[in-house]
Amino acid sequence: MSNHPQPATSVKLVLLGEAAVGKSSLVLRFVSNDFQENKEPTIGAAFLTQKCTIGDRTIKYEIWDTAGQERFASLAPMYYRNAQAAIVVYDITKPASFVKARHWVKELHEQASKDITIALVGNKYDLVEDEPEDGDTEGEQELLRKVSKEEGQALADEEGLLFFETSAKTSYNVNEVFVGIGEKIPDNSKQGSNGPANNAELASGVNASFQPVHLCTIVAKLKRSNPRKKKRNFCGDSRAQMFGRITRYIFTPSTVATRTMSTLRVAYIPEHFSTPLFFAQQQGYYAKHSLSIEFVKVPEGSGRLINLLNNNEVDVAIGLTEAFVADIAKGNDKIKLLDTYVRSPLLWAVSTGSNRNEITKVQDLRSFGKIGISRLGSGSYIMSFVLAHQMGFDKFNEFAICSNFKNLRDSVNKIQPQGDSPAYEISDAFMWEYFTSKKYYDSGEIKQIGEIYTPWPSWVITASTKAVAAKQQDIHNFISAVNQGTAYFNQHIDEAVDYIASNLDYSAEDAKQWTKTVQFNDKVGEVALDWDKIVVKTTNVLKDAGVLQDSDDVVSKRLDEHVYKTNI
Repeated sequence: MSNHPQPATSVKLVLLGEAAVGKSSLVLRFVSNDFQENKEPTIGAAFLTQKCTIGDRTIKYEIWDTAGQERFASLAPMYYRNAQAAIVVYDITKPASFVKARHWVKELHEQASKDITIALVGNKYDLVEDEPEDGDTEGEQELLRKVSKEEGQALADEEGLLFFETSAKTSYNVNEVFVGIGEKIPDNSKQGSNGPANNAELASGVNASFQPVHLCTIVAKLKRSNPRKKKRNFCGDSRAQMFGRITRYIFTPSTVATRTMSTLRVAYIPEHFSTPLFFAQQQGYYAKHSLSIEFVKVPEGSGRLINLLNNNEVDVAIGLTEAFVADIAKGNDKIKLLDTYVRSPLLWAVSTGSNRNEITKVQDLRSFGKIGISRLGSGSYIMSFVLAHQMGFDKFNEFAICSNFKNLRDSVNKIQPQGDSPAYEISDAFMWEYFTSKKYYDSGEIKQIGEIYTPWPSWVITASTKAVAAKQQDIHNFISAVNQGTAYFNQHIDEAVDYIASNLDYSAEDAKQWTKTVQFNDKVGEVALDWDKIVVKTTNVLKDAGVLQDSDDVVSKRLDEHVYKTNI
């Protein structure tokens, strides 16, 4: 008898229900054991993964959290197609949401897989837990509960569903929902590499060997110190039908049952440049290379990416060339630069507050020169030296660390942090990618006072030294899939524009203009890195700007050891 651990059983699970019933909050509680009081509505759909251990088997839930707004309803079949499980959620204080839940149950029975496991969940129990169960009240106090537990149980019994009442806020019964679903999912790992001969054999194998226990051990794959307020959203609003054609998440039960997937943790900055990465996921390119990608969203920028790699919290990161070259040249031996991701240069816009009348042009920063940056070592920090050098002086002497783009905008507008938000200082100007900034020029929140192009290709793919040693084949497969995602991007520009406008913070017009300026590397890892453009030119500018202080020999040795001259 083998003592090797069984691979996790992957289960595609979709959440359905009316808007504001708490679908995203249930997922957030399950994945990160967190609750956000004023959660933003999901746009289109969000994707997360989470592992749950039940008895001697591990289930990896691949969760699609769909938007509840009516305009997204037509996209639902795209997400529940081939799903092995569904959670239909309603709000026990809103009877209309229970009516909608009936609709979703009916649609699932008619159009989803015939063996799909469905759980009916009445959420927001925390609002009614102190109310008498028999409905009697003193005086004229009105009960908040509008859908009785008996009504929910009756629908579940009628339609053959699991039934739970939950509170995402207090975590009541949340884990039990996912454990209950897991107990109903066939244990495909018992069938060996070829899978079951037929459904009867699968059923007999499960009945003979599967003994679940009611304990959910959460392995929070996406748990981070700052849980994302907006998850990876994969579809749009008014352009939803067009974008729906490019959203393909095809995990058939037979595929999941027989394939062992490797997991790679990939950190990215949530900007338009990330589009090919998600096209590769939507088109199933990672899955075809037996890869499960856990994307880690890093709005703070390249400095934060470097920290995640240094701490081995992620395996791969895609970020700005100058930040990674500078950090390696300064002696960071925990990172390997693998190749160029974007060949075109980056246009950095120099911005200040809309009402900062004392600052109208970039030359004014000689007098008002406290520069907002995301982090020390980030691209916004490095480029300040390049800007200073271009303006004819040594460097800016004062910096305000603001962590992310929103804080930078508030900082130049002299808006102090609110509530429990991390502290940051007021600054005079900051630099950020032009098209990301443009929306806020158009709205009047900030104003542009200058711009500067990087003298090098703008984005690179990097990995931790540890991951390169331990996961080289997985990284190779990831790069192959990204090349496919880039090819898809180049062949479907209209879909790329629609994706960016629907899921990221850009207008369709700005996204379209950006696609005319960007050139992705469509041969990552296939040809040798352009050493002169990526390393020599970047290093020379950083030296001239005063960012690099060590001798040429020392810097060259570090770069030789940690930047790939040939393909990975």
